[in-house]
Amino acid sequence: MRSKKSQQFALQTIVIAAILLIGLIVLIFILTGKIQVFTSGTRDCVETNRGECRTSCYDESEIVIPGTDCPEGRVCCKQIMGT
Repeated sequence: MRSKKSQQFALQTIVIAAILLIGLIVLIFILTGKIQVFTSGTRDCVETNRGECRTSCYDESEIVIPGTDCPEGRVCCKQIMGT
């Protein structure tokens, strides 16, 4: 028969594992865009993202910001910091 201390340790391990699993699932949802915590209010290319709507970005010193309010056929391009 297990001692009370080993049973308590096993229960603590299960609780910690469950909390970590829930945290991991929430993190995956945030990073995949299922939960829009970081993307709410970021649709405006020029004002919010400090980008520019163009037909394409010029070179590797710019990134495309997806899901913005740029018209059809245009993308939001933003200069990468430090270049």
